[in-house]
Amino acid sequence: MRWFPVVVFTVIGCSDVSVEGDVDGREVSGGRSAVFDEFELEIPFVGDFEYTNVIVSDARDLCEVLNALSDAEDLADGECPALCTGYLKVLEDFRLDPETFWTLTLSANTSEGSNGDFAFDDIAEPGEFNGSFAFIDAGALTDQASCESACEEGDLLSSDTINVDGGSFTLDVIEAEELPGEFALTFDEGGALDGSFEAEACSLEDL
Repeated sequence: MRWFPVVVFTVIGCSDVSVEGDVDGREVSGGRSAVFDEFELEIPFVGDFEYTNVIVSDARDLCEVLNALSDAEDLADGECPALCTGYLKVLEDFRLDPETFWTLTLSANTSEGSNGDFAFDDIAEPGEFNGSFAFIDAGALTDQASCESACEEGDLLSSDTINVDGGSFTLDVIEAEELPGEFALTFDEGGALDGSFEAEACSLEDL
């Protein structure tokens, strides 16, 4: 899976997501949406593995926004002016207000089943999970000039990522393209989060 900055923006609205706690001394709340996808990996001399990835964020319409931003990046082909034009169009199309926002990414090894309780481990084996939390600064996405300047300096969409270092993760049975779940997490920079979600199916392979 190609790395793409998990970029989302805060908008007003509600969803079947609840998140409470703090990470690295900063309060976290306002969870608004969650998405999930399933991946199959083949590791030589080891075998086949299945992973289920869930992304929770303080944004609505996360799947649509992620894919629109990914399309903008592909069209820009690394050129800052084109990238900023694409990003700013996404903001306009989705009526988004850029600011510092957050994403929580959890990956469970579901090779032995995609529902039930998963225990934390840095290298997730069947029945285990790992994850990270990111504060992302999108303050430069106010206009084309600010965006291009930040992009050229390598500061566009800078993130502060904190790894999960313990806790539990529970997934329910996938029903009608929705995946319910809940989590209780601690982090290596301090803090803890508890929450629940009903994630919608979303293709994350190209993000």
